[in-house]
Amino acid sequence: MAQELNRGVGGSLPNSQAKEWIKNYKDKNPGEIQSHFFGSDIILTILSQADCVGVRIHYALDEKGVKQLILVGAKENGNNIWPSTTDSTPSGIMADNSWPCPPMCTGNDD
Repeated sequence: MAQELNRGVGGSLPNSQAKEWIKNYKDKNPGEIQSHFFGSDIILTILSQADCVGVRIHYALDEKGVKQLILVGAKENGNNIWPSTTDSTPSGIMADNSWPCPPMCTGNDD
């Protein structure tokens, strides 16, 4: 039986380990997208949905074959909170349109 999702999944990472892992990726993938930035408004909107216990991040390819990230709220039972396609009642907020780095590198992200 699969474990249920919960708000406590995930944890902090020591700064040195995070920097090492990021460097490892950058060294093996020069010139590739290194990170994505999503503003807090869309993240909080996703998290504020009824029954949402966290965010699932899907890897995706757009119509041009460019890597994208899709953020979708997830319920405790593991189901994604998809937008309803059967009625006009708003439900299920998903996010895309992040700022990938490069080219949208700012601060010490590059």
